[in-house]
This record gives sequence, C-alpha cells and structure tokens, in this order.
Amino acid sequence: MSDGKISGSIDIEHSTLSAQRRYRVFMDMARLIALRHNDWSFRLVDISNFCSTSLSRPLAAEEVRSAWAEHLSELKRRGERHAMVLGITTPYCRSRCDFCLYYKKTAHTGDLETYTKRMIRLVGYFSDLFKEVKFSRVYFDGGTPTLFSEKQLNKLLAAIFGNFHFEENCLRDVETHPNSVTRGKLEILRKWGFNRISLGVQDMSAEILSLSGRRHQTRDMVKNAITWSRQLGFPEISVDMLLGLFGNDENRFIKSFEDVAALCPDTIILYIMEPSAFYLKRRFKNRRDIFEVHLNSQLLWLDRVKARAQQLDYAIAPESLARISDGIKFHRVDGICAGKCDYSYQDLNTVETVFNVGAGWHASKLFNRFQYETVSLKDDPARNVYIGRISSEKDRYRHYLLERFEKGESVAKREFYSWFGVRLEDAFADGLSSLKALKLIKETENSFRLLPAIGSVERFAAAMFMLEYRRLASVVNNMIRGKELAIGVNGKERRLIVSYDETGQNVFAMEFQDETEEAGQLERKLIKGAEKVFDKLSRSIDTCDLVKFTRRFESSLRAFLNKAGHKLEGRTLTVRRTGKR
Repeated sequence: MSDGKISGSIDIEHSTLSAQRRYRVFMDMARLIALRHNDWSFRLVDISNFCSTSLSRPLAAEEVRSAWAEHLSELKRRGERHAMVLGITTPYCRSRCDFCLYYKKTAHTGDLETYTKRMIRLVGYFSDLFKEVKFSRVYFDGGTPTLFSEKQLNKLLAAIFGNFHFEENCLRDVETHPNSVTRGKLEILRKWGFNRISLGVQDMSAEILSLSGRRHQTRDMVKNAITWSRQLGFPEISVDMLLGLFGNDENRFIKSFEDVAALCPDTIILYIMEPSAFYLKRRFKNRRDIFEVHLNSQLLWLDRVKARAQQLDYAIAPESLARISDGIKFHRVDGICAGKCDYSYQDLNTVETVFNVGAGWHASKLFNRFQYETVSLKDDPARNVYIGRISSEKDRYRHYLLERFEKGESVAKREFYSWFGVRLEDAFADGLSSLKALKLIKETENSFRLLPAIGSVERFAAAMFMLEYRRLASVVNNMIRGKELAIGVNGKERRLIVSYDETGQNVFAMEFQDETEEAGQLERKLIKGAEKVFDKLSRSIDTCDLVKFTRRFESSLRAFLNKAGHKLEGRTLTVRRTGKR
C-alpha cells in the first residue's frame, strides 16, 4: 500500500474489492487494539504517531529558538490564526504515586528555588519571539504546581505574565494536589488571572489512596482547597477522580463520589486509569491482562455512578462521552458557574501549537513542523537540553489529515494545498479512493470528511488506509504483544520490556528477580547501563526493528559497562529476544 499518486485510470470494481479486503484486515487490527486498549481509548492522531518515520534526536537551544522564529514568522506571513497554548510545567512532586505515568521528581531542598530561577531565564530567552502572539489558553501542571512556595510562585508568574500576552478572558487552568494547597497560594494564582482550578483528588478513601502510594491527603485538605477557591472567586472548581485503583469496590467508590459531590465542586471529571509499569508489577503481577480484567469490572460501575450523579444534581457533559478515556465530565447543574463557565474541556493532544515553559513530560508542539521535550533546564538557557522529533513530509500530511478527522472536521482541499504545496487527492490518492469505494468518506468540490455515522473501531480502521501496511502491522504487533529482551550475566537474567503506550512512545522497564546483595550490585550496574543505552538507541534506531535493536543494544551495553569500569572478564553478557509476555 502506498500513499503516492495512483497513475492511470482506476477500475472501480477492482478498487472496491481490494479496498474491502484491506478493510477487513484493518478491522481485525482495530479489534485487536480494542482488546488491548479498550474501544474508548482510540485517537486517530495516535495512528499518525505510531507509524511516524521520524526519529527523536537532541536539539540545541538555538536550534529550537530558530524553529520558533521561523514558525511564528510563517504564521504571520500567512495571516493564520489557530490555537496558541502556553504550558507551564514542573516535574516536582512531594512524592510519587504508584500509578503515575508521568515524568516526575521528588523535590529536595533548593530544587524548586533553582528550578524557578531557570524557568524565569527560559522565559527571557524566548519572550522576544512571542511579542506579537496572544495565547488562547494557559495550563499550569506537573508534577505539582502548588509545591512552589508563595514567593516562588509569585516570582514565576510575574515573569510569565509580564513577558507574554494573552487573549481576553482566555482559560487559565492550574492543577493542584490537596496536600500542598494553601489559601495564600490560591490568592496568588487568582491574582494572576487563573480562572479554573483542578484538584487531583483521585479518591476519598484513605485506605485506597494508601494502597496506591498516595499518602498525606485527607478529607479536610480537599474541603479546605474547595472552600478557599470558592471564597477567592475561581469561576470553575474541578475535582479529578480515578477509576481503576487497586483494592476498590463499587460501594466504596460510589461513597467517594458522593463525598466529593457533597463539597459542590463545579465539575467532577472521572478518569479511567492507564497504569504505570511499576503499578502493573506491584499490584497485577506485571500482567496487563490481569489489570484489564480488573479495570473492566470497575467500568461496570459507570451506570450506577451516572445515576447517582444525576440524583446529586450533576449532569454529564455530552462531549465527554465521545471518548471516555479523556474523562467523563460531570457538571453541577445549579453550581456557582452554571451558565457562566464557558471553558470547554479540551484534549491537549489535539492542540495545534504549544509553547511549554519548564521541563517534563509535556511536549512543545510547532504545528505541522515538529515537537520537542525540554529534558533539563540550565542556569544559562542557551545550554538547555532538548529532545525533538522533526516530522517528515509524509508524517506532517498524515497528522494534519487525521487530526481533523479526529475532531469530526472536514479537510479543506485549498487549505491543505496552502500548507503543503501538494494536492490532498495526490498525497493520499490510494487511501482516499479506497474510502470512497467503501462509502466511508464524503467528498465535495472543496473538502473530504469521514462519515460521522461510523463507530470508533470503523474510524480507526478507516484511518489505517493512510499508512504503510508493513509498518502498521509491525506496530500493531508491538502494541498487542509488547517487546521483551532478556539481559543476562553468567546465566542470571533480568527482563527488559519495550512496548508502546497510547501516544506511540517507547516504555522501558526492568524486572528484578532476586534480592541478594551480590545480585543487587549487579542489578544496579545493569539498570544504569540499560537505561542509558536504551535512551540513546531509541533516539537513533527504529525500535520496530527488534533484531537490529537487540544487536545494537548488546554491543552498546557491553561498551558502557567496560567504559564505566565494570569489566566483564570471566562473565558472559547476553541480550536475547524472548517469547510473548
């Protein structure tokens, strides 16, 4: 299958037959993914990420700055207006919850002070580029933004809102942890215009939170945070809860929901858990299938939760039912912001352009160019460390197309040509003609649009027509089965698991098999070397090619251990592929 232009005439009957055969294969693939990730978690833009041909690589600060200058200049030249989002991110938390997927660090003395100064310098390094830009949204997350002291918080926000410009009444959203909220910090956030506060409560049961490594949170902390936020006039107060926590039962979860509702937040968003590798290992024997049985049993509680929410005067936001993995949003019918809170719940994965201040898991995204993460901030912002994924021409085409299909939007032919200098019909000739033969897409004189009646599995299968089949098959197999290597020294093996998460990123984990002191020393050597080697290789080698990856991994790990003084004389280092997990 090719994305290239089809030459010559097309036999409609033959095209229909061929399309039907491929569509059956794609439907089978989509159903397999549905078993692995659940039907509600599909995103068409993920397909674009899964099959991206670009590789991440280190970027110098000046390279990133130049890319922004070129991008913003191009937008100005075109007169384009699209969503410009400012992200403020901290990787620091007081402690790390067992289930957390994100890049976080526990804060030590002086860390936050140093980090604050470096963020302020980063703002100064980029601010002149954005002098004519008005951001349409601000989100401040982490980590834990309210872990900053009041003084640090005020200095940071003064630098940000003093150097950047924002649309009038734009959404300014901040995430908080109940155990680090003070009235003084909320006063500072309100002073700088934050109009939506999101409390990461997850559950109201102390026992369930403790089982998940989330301690130091009490009912009084949650109550105080909501009370202070209301007194200070935050237009929207939202509470996040989590379905899928280990040890919970239906009655206890309903009770937690009732306890949150009794505090009358404006919105309650119920998220569906996607567990960390550590959580899978600790609570589910490192087996995804056991977790999925557990999660599916809790999903059966949703009908009762919805019914109880209605009794407590909470209505379900219709848009949140389209893809449950983004969270089910319950809006208080008679709440303080009823009729006034017009801040729609947005999926950050579909935002077109994001400039992120800070280091961590949130990526900065330059629309149709590339995205990058800030690995670390330095005292001199010109020496900051970035990792970026620069999109190929075909990747940009696909992401543009699938992002709009994901939103239910038409793809305008003229706009596509304006951005890429190629006709949409030529860029995806084979895929679009197949979808037309299958009557899954509607073409007008000016646009293409996926038919809205098809379900999520069918939509996902339809999107597969825009990809190279061989790469797609490889990626789907990796998603379903994962990839696993075994690392051994003198026959004592440790497992290295490489798989894909729902954003198409690699996930790395090692499993420890014994706790003796001698083995512990060996573990430390292996884990340090494996992490460094894997991180380096994953930026330069396509990990879909596991044979090549395995060979390079072994030689690179051996070189690392020898260079670090861990000589392997008299020992045998092996890295081999194993069977399915």
